[in-house]
Amino acid sequence: MIGRTLSHYVLEDRLGQGGMGVVYLARDTMLGRAVAIKVISGRQAGDREPIARLLREARAASRLNHPNVVTVYEIGHADGLDFIAMEHVDGRPLSALIPPGGLPIPRVVAFAGQIVKGVAAAHAAGVVHRDLKPANVIVTPDERVKVLDFGLAREIAPVEPDASARTVTAGPATMTVAGTLLGTVGYMAPEQIEGRRADARSDVFAIGVILYEMLAGRRPFAADSPWVELGGAMAGRAPAVQELRPDTPPELARIVARCLATRPEQRYASACELGLDLAPLAARDGAGAAGSRAAVPVALLAAVGIGALAIIGWLLVREAQARWARETAPGQVERLLQQDRTGQAYLVARRALALAPRDSRVLQTWNDLTLGATVTSSPSGATVQFRNYRTADDRWVTLGVTPLRDVRVPIALLRWRLTRPGFDTLEVDQGQEPLEFRLVSAGTARPGMVLVPRGEFELEGTQQPLGLPDYWLDRTEVTNRQYQAFVAAGGYRDPRYWQVPFVANGRTLSFAEAMKRFRDTTGRPGPATWEYGGYPEGKGEDPVGGVSWYEAAAYARFAHKALPTVYHWYRAAGVNGIFSEIVEVSNFSGKGPVRVGSSGALGPFGTWDMAGNVKEWCWNGTDGGRRFILGGGWDEASYMCHDEDAQPPFERRPTFGFRCMQQDAPLAANMTADVHSLYRDFSQIRPVSDDVYRAYLRLYDYDPSPLDPKVESVDDANPAWRKERVTVRAAYGDERLPIYLLLPKSARPPYQTVVFFPGSNAVMSRSSRNLSLGLADYHVRAGRALVYPVYQGTYERGLARAGGMNQLRDVMIQRGKDVRRTVEYLMTRRDIDSTRIAYYGLSLGGQLAPLFLALEPRFRAAALFSGGFATWKLPPECDPVNFAPRVTTPVLMVNGREDFDLPYATSQVPMFRAFGTREPDKQHVVLPGGHIPAHPEQAIRVVLDWLDQRMGAVR
Repeated sequence: MIGRTLSHYVLEDRLGQGGMGVVYLARDTMLGRAVAIKVISGRQAGDREPIARLLREARAASRLNHPNVVTVYEIGHADGLDFIAMEHVDGRPLSALIPPGGLPIPRVVAFAGQIVKGVAAAHAAGVVHRDLKPANVIVTPDERVKVLDFGLAREIAPVEPDASARTVTAGPATMTVAGTLLGTVGYMAPEQIEGRRADARSDVFAIGVILYEMLAGRRPFAADSPWVELGGAMAGRAPAVQELRPDTPPELARIVARCLATRPEQRYASACELGLDLAPLAARDGAGAAGSRAAVPVALLAAVGIGALAIIGWLLVREAQARWARETAPGQVERLLQQDRTGQAYLVARRALALAPRDSRVLQTWNDLTLGATVTSSPSGATVQFRNYRTADDRWVTLGVTPLRDVRVPIALLRWRLTRPGFDTLEVDQGQEPLEFRLVSAGTARPGMVLVPRGEFELEGTQQPLGLPDYWLDRTEVTNRQYQAFVAAGGYRDPRYWQVPFVANGRTLSFAEAMKRFRDTTGRPGPATWEYGGYPEGKGEDPVGGVSWYEAAAYARFAHKALPTVYHWYRAAGVNGIFSEIVEVSNFSGKGPVRVGSSGALGPFGTWDMAGNVKEWCWNGTDGGRRFILGGGWDEASYMCHDEDAQPPFERRPTFGFRCMQQDAPLAANMTADVHSLYRDFSQIRPVSDDVYRAYLRLYDYDPSPLDPKVESVDDANPAWRKERVTVRAAYGDERLPIYLLLPKSARPPYQTVVFFPGSNAVMSRSSRNLSLGLADYHVRAGRALVYPVYQGTYERGLARAGGMNQLRDVMIQRGKDVRRTVEYLMTRRDIDSTRIAYYGLSLGGQLAPLFLALEPRFRAAALFSGGFATWKLPPECDPVNFAPRVTTPVLMVNGREDFDLPYATSQVPMFRAFGTREPDKQHVVLPGGHIPAHPEQAIRVVLDWLDQRMGAVR
């Protein structure tokens, strides 16, 4: 057909094929313009009755003249062929633009507004489309929308022997019924499926499907079988669009739901009426391209008073949005967090804050979810996105372009992605500040390695920060295939690669003696897990295991690299912070190694599998001639990814592997030197004597003085509590101590009360207006008052600059006085039960708890969530080690076994054992998880049960 002339149209190229024929790009020789020619296929052309009906509909559609409708120029017949000449639009079908997760909301509204305008013009002219779908919507490069195939895009049914027979092809498929023109599976209204006459309301249903698909990235009734999809449409079985797209504005979700109503009378009567409902939303979000100014004909708009209706509609929409923000969004955020969809929870909370910025519950939801941060990159100008660490299907959330100052990000371990033209895409994990990223120019990265930028790093318990220059680290463990190259190159025969003396049981071995120890299961040179000098079939991309430290060091030299020191390894691994989600995706299966990079265990600089899979040899030695091997193996407990381990350098267990590093600057001697234990050894630390302790206590004394309490503000908007902000005179200087009281609405006074000391996020935040109640507000919901002082060094009382040990001592003494002053104030309030006051410490508050519990004997009970002895050093005057034995308060500790920040054996257990509380009055509950548990329900239940047991049931 190419080159053929139909009437005065020359066919130049084939554009595609539809249900009714083939579409060509043609040249109109009379007017000199490009047109699209749809030629009716021979199969349909043999049946003149449906063709005649089709052409009549095409003539009706040709009367439409609207910027959002593809214009029909001519319906003709030439050389035995029926054809339709239409406007040629340069663009892409909407179906090709919808990604799996849906389009951005403003783009959805913009496209929907233009689609509705075009269809509304048709409905006003008495034309019904009957086959609306994204494939029949063209989007031009400048985002103008054109709807095509009015009355045209119908499959002409073949003549069936049985007139009742129906056929369905794979969806989205065209549905054909003998002698009846219907539409496409997934977009047909229920009345079309039943074979009843389609009208404007059928088009409205299809618009609802398109809207849903643009928002959710899938059709509402999508199913494996077309028949199941048809049944879903008939029954109205579609999940609410907000379940799949939580940031969908409530008014838009309402419009979609009404469009998809099963019964036609429940839908909009036409696209004209739908346009009235959509107009305020489209106007607010800037929808509608130039040249598409009216959703319905001017006469119709004038008749219904569109201006007044739009104003009223806008007010109603705003009120509906605010009501959604206040009443619905907080619950949605909570449910999304329970599903590990942090990114979606963030989007919902951010939208709710924009809609109701002064609502206390919305503010609290936002403050509990997020923390202020600064995000920078070198170079700047990088687009920053994040998503949940554990959940791969959580969509990427775009935060902005670096540098980003004072932005709010979720308090969670996140995956970050930074993109900038001319640089490699960076995908890493990052859990806490500083959020600083270094990009690598495209084409300059060392093969198979990631850049770890220069910075200071301090091993826990050493108090000796070391400056590390830029270095490169293998992205994955060394694989069997890579190690095979070393074996094949004669690595076990060449002494050049074996530069460290072989020492076993105090005796130095010769090269030949040592090589006899490095044999596989069949006596050939190679790892202990190999046989016949090679790795098991199909395991080339598994990490090499069964290698000694000497073999790892020899391979590194062969590859012109080195083994990382413990400083380099720990800095790159990122297993020293408060987040431990990495263990949930790492290979601690107990079954064997997995292909490198397949677990999803991503590190803060782009490495994979530094937790689990195989343990990794490091350069440094330790006591007894052992060498450090870190990260934990697939057969170990997951907390071993953080804990230190050192093994004899000849040891060749199946879980022993390695990765290599390169550093252009020479390795400093203090980095390669032997390293002793990385932790404070609390078994060797003795509390001070009673005389010294009494001297320390005097530092926390103060002269009695009036409290002078002042109620600064009261907020009664939250349905669960009444919040008061009170200030009292501090026990030092001329300062006032702010105290927040959350009084439960579900209980009666006098209230049992919990005095809260928060985590380090309170130190990083600069205003208690952003008061974080995460993992604390459940006390109020359970009926106890929660008291939250703004301690020295937190929120607006934060320190201007960081100091040394003397500053830390002074701040800790002032915090101790703040705790005592708070309890003094509570004793003056009639609505507080002064005999039932408990202490609750979260993270930092759990680490410092021994100090406060020893100072304040009026606490009836204490609960420590993620507490333990800190590995960092404190002045002895405020070191919890010296105060814990003097505590007699009943105390509960709830911890995660995989806590990196406060390890079970070296931090949690020593504190629990150190408490002077009677054994029947103290309890240590260890749960699966890390410092910040992913699902804290178990811990919350344990804490509440403990307080009920120790303080009695809440009234």
